[in-house]
Amino acid sequence: WTTAFGDSLWAMRGLRVLFGAGAILGMYVFCREVFSERGDGIALLTAALVALRTLQIRWSAEVRMYAMGAALCAFSSWALARALRPGQDRLFPWVIYAVLALAFAYTHQMALFSVAAQGLFAVGLILVRGRAPGAGRSARIASLRGGVVAAVLFAAGYGWWLAALVG
Repeated sequence: WTTAFGDSLWAMRGLRVLFGAGAILGMYVFCREVFSERGDGIALLTAALVALRTLQIRWSAEVRMYAMGAALCAFSSWALARALRPGQDRLFPWVIYAVLALAFAYTHQMALFSVAAQGLFAVGLILVRGRAPGAGRSARIASLRGGVVAAVLFAAGYGWWLAALVG
């Protein structure tokens, strides 16, 4: 970033402003995915609330990782919601989720709590859907397979760093 735009205060803050705008967009697409039936209004309201949030504005002005973390949290949540979509049997959305969650975890160590909460949510949803009447075994296996692939990718990408943090 500094090679292309320099190391002035404006250049350094410009990247954070982009991540701040990314957080707004990420929350919009996340809410749009989760509330698909009436998602436009909820997504716009959520994006407006994130845009007007005092901490989000401050994070976008600082040359620190907070705006990037907010954007990656929003986009990893969106990717998880897409991967958990009913009828989803492809691995690609799970790989996208794993990459975004890994980038989020590398941004800030506290992101591990958010990623763990996302993982617990995914496991719980897969288990609840598996007990629903008419739930097909193949759909449950596809969701479990995708979740395991995402967990293995995340563990492979972050395991060595976690060992360095702990030890």
